[in-house]
Amino acid sequence: ERNIWSKIRRSSKAVLWGRSTFIHIDNVSINDQLIMSAKEKIERKLEELKENKIVATAKIFEEMEAELREGSNVSNMESLYGVLKYYYNDEYDFQKYNIGHKGNKEIIKQGILENLVIANNGKVSMSIVKSSLSAWTDAMIFDAIKLNKNLLRWDNGNSLIHSSTLMITPEFKAEFFQVINKSFRSGYTNSNMIFRNAEELFKQHGVADSDSLFSLAKYLFSDKFFFTRPPHILSRLKSSQFTTVHLIEKLFSDKPIMSYGELKETLVKDYCFSDLVAAMAFAKAQGNLFQLDKDVYCLWSDVTLTQLDMAAVSSYLEEFWAPKSYVVIEDLDVYPEIDTLLNVADFPQPWNGYVIKSIVEKKYQNQFRKLNRKNGDWQYDSTVFVPQGCSINSFVELMLYVLESEYQGEEMTIAQVEKFFV
Repeated sequence: ERNIWSKIRRSSKAVLWGRSTFIHIDNVSINDQLIMSAKEKIERKLEELKENKIVATAKIFEEMEAELREGSNVSNMESLYGVLKYYYNDEYDFQKYNIGHKGNKEIIKQGILENLVIANNGKVSMSIVKSSLSAWTDAMIFDAIKLNKNLLRWDNGNSLIHSSTLMITPEFKAEFFQVINKSFRSGYTNSNMIFRNAEELFKQHGVADSDSLFSLAKYLFSDKFFFTRPPHILSRLKSSQFTTVHLIEKLFSDKPIMSYGELKETLVKDYCFSDLVAAMAFAKAQGNLFQLDKDVYCLWSDVTLTQLDMAAVSSYLEEFWAPKSYVVIEDLDVYPEIDTLLNVADFPQPWNGYVIKSIVEKKYQNQFRKLNRKNGDWQYDSTVFVPQGCSINSFVELMLYVLESEYQGEEMTIAQVEKFFV
């Protein structure tokens, strides 16, 4: 049945005639004057529109219904859409009963979504958007929202509202602007910080959450500030997107060496991120971070490794790996093998197993592999490296290897296993 339906849709002679209904073009009765009149109305309406230049077929049908019923067998909006698409498919883009100039597909998508919001009295839930535009991916919906300044994400991102529904007084706009300005820290703020600083003011004006605040701020002040990915707002234009990972790097540039606890507390208390968002951002930033101790980090770009440092590391690794097929970083003791200090942004730091771990992860990827437990937590997993080409390919295989080769003839309790591997 689907194959038949697909062939009908692709047929050059099939004309949409109703919802899920097609007829052959030979069965359409309409004079040329009516077709030309419809085209003139489309052109006039497109010309009148300053942005989102699409015309809803329903509007054309509403204006021509009497003429169409008298001079054709076109009796509904769907059949008019089908006839226009048949005759003018090479001149216009047709999507979801909307018509726009050829080559403006993105504009048409924005207009389709905007019309949907307007048709729902200026506010629609995202669940209705997704069900109404079921052929659209989440990315298509997101792009259509992002590119249409009249559409604002609302209710923690669960709804869309149209700008025409906003009731913004000059006094509130001025207060809003002042709150944003006061929220900046070294050229950075975010909607969480702004909402915290004036929660009562925003709730009094129908802005109940930081997601809605970000959308409203972007709508009102896009010419004053740089709005990147929510919730981030910058005082100056940047050439690229700004994420929480970039914020973490910025914090390290202000203070080169920090503990995970200190960084997370800063993100939560000063920048108003949740514990979960702060932890996830730190995990994403790890590729740019260098671990100096169990809970101490810096930026990789702040670490200076000399040729003597790298030679000492290589020599130490060869010696340490010789007796077995794996290494647990917590067991490394680099004293007195490497007795120099590591240079981190001109702050000398001692060598330890975590320093070796960071160097191995970045500089020895072709020689060693890292093993982690499936679904393990990076904060608590023991870090274990094995040489490339080693037969041990998983944490389970490592456990079996240790039990077979290091505890032969000995009893090993669950407590001992946990102490070794966790």
